[in-house]
Amino acid sequence: AVDTLQLLLNAIVLGAAYALVALGFVLVLNAVGAVNFAQGDLVLVGAYAAIVVSSFLSLPGILLLPFVVVVAGLFGLALSGAASFPLRNKP
Repeated sequence: AVDTLQLLLNAIVLGAAYALVALGFVLVLNAVGAVNFAQGDLVLVGAYAAIVVSSFLSLPGILLLPFVVVVAGLFGLALSGAASFPLRNKP
C-alpha cells in the first residue's frame, strides 16, 4: 500500500512537471505564433542543478526548489543577454 501511494505521488509530480513545460510551449506559441523549444533547455538546467546539489547536500526536493528556480532564472537571463538582447534593435 505504501509503495502504491509513493508511485501515485511520483506520477502526479512528474505529470505536473510535464504540464508546466507544455504550458510554457503553449504560452510562447500563442504570444509569438511560432514554436520555441528553449524551455526544455531551462528545465534541464534546473534538473541538473537539483541533481548536483542533492548529491552533495542530501536535501529533499522541496528544499531544492528555490535554488533550482534561481539557477534556472539566472541561466535564462544569461542566455537572453547573450542571444536576444544584442538583436533587439536590428532589422
